[in-house]
Amino acid sequence: MAYQGDAKMNTINLKFIISAAMLLAIGTSAQVSVGGHSAFSLFSRTSGVSQVIVDSSTTSRTTNSEWSGVSLLRLIPFFRWDVSEKLSLDVRPFISIDGTSGASPQFGKALGDEKPKKTVLKLEEFSRASVKAIIGPASELSVGYVHPRFTWEYGTDLFWEDVINGSKFAIDRWTGIFPDAGAEYMHNFEFGDALSMPTYLYLITGSSANPSEQTPTVMVNAEPDFGHIKFHIAAAMGQWDFENHKSMYRTAAGISYSHGPWAARAEESYGWWQDRIGNSPDNAIAHGGYAKVTYRLNKTIRTTLGGSYLYHNFVNTYAPMPGEEVYVSVTPALQIFTSESSRIICQLDLTNGVQNPWSSLGQSNVLAYAQGTIGWRLTF
Repeated sequence: MAYQGDAKMNTINLKFIISAAMLLAIGTSAQVSVGGHSAFSLFSRTSGVSQVIVDSSTTSRTTNSEWSGVSLLRLIPFFRWDVSEKLSLDVRPFISIDGTSGASPQFGKALGDEKPKKTVLKLEEFSRASVKAIIGPASELSVGYVHPRFTWEYGTDLFWEDVINGSKFAIDRWTGIFPDAGAEYMHNFEFGDALSMPTYLYLITGSSANPSEQTPTVMVNAEPDFGHIKFHIAAAMGQWDFENHKSMYRTAAGISYSHGPWAARAEESYGWWQDRIGNSPDNAIAHGGYAKVTYRLNKTIRTTLGGSYLYHNFVNTYAPMPGEEVYVSVTPALQIFTSESSRIICQLDLTNGVQNPWSSLGQSNVLAYAQGTIGWRLTF
């Protein structure tokens, strides 16, 4: 959920946050709810091939594999205080443990080297930390870290329903993720029994992982609902630099269908950032998308087949440099429901990536890997 600006990561004291939440819960007379999400990797194995191709000739080829056992991937506790019927506080810190789980392979690193060597408990950001007020029969206003609904896959956490590890598109800061610090206004437009259209307006100034004081970015998302068929379209504009001179535009759209045991969903997003690539006059461009089909065999077993792609006209996600890269993935998955709030998820990611850094003319980096994961997701 990190922002694309250049501010340093804001270090948050985990013990202080949790202690403050507990003291507030004890000291208030408001109704308090506590719960959360947790995701464990029970087993993960990755096998892949990386190649460096110069002028159509392979100069190096590396084949490797690595595996990891039981590990906590993420923990998101929920603390909700209903101060009144119309006012509530919702805090959801995002806790992860680096160094225990097998990360996806990356260009420029041998398989397994992308995993940190030391286990570190991290509170990187908030999934949500906001105050919400009901201001009308169909309107709500939230302020804080609001987790914008730019895409369904990440903005409403729908990928959690299908897989343990999100796709390259879903968890990419340039396509699936949108900064979250600001204000959200929601109004649900009703058009008889045939159509409802929740509409969201956002003013965003940064993210919980990378706060800033920029001119707010404006984003609007509308979600027409026709019952079995739903749509959404989102558009955002603003400035990405601290001097507020360089523009940014982003769009996303999606469609979903559900009927009986079948469900299908697809989304696409596009982004443009003025002068965002280092050592280059070019603008940064990113786009991607996915499609997936789900079939519910019975109350216990559900299957999913998905495909996604991701394109950048630059290399290096956190410090864009001239070049380009593209990823294409196919992901079959199986969900086994052990209860209404618990499921075992088995997934296989088959990914092929190509990177062309312009600093090495005529060179292409090729990365192909299969990553199998058995995980457990629990809501409590």
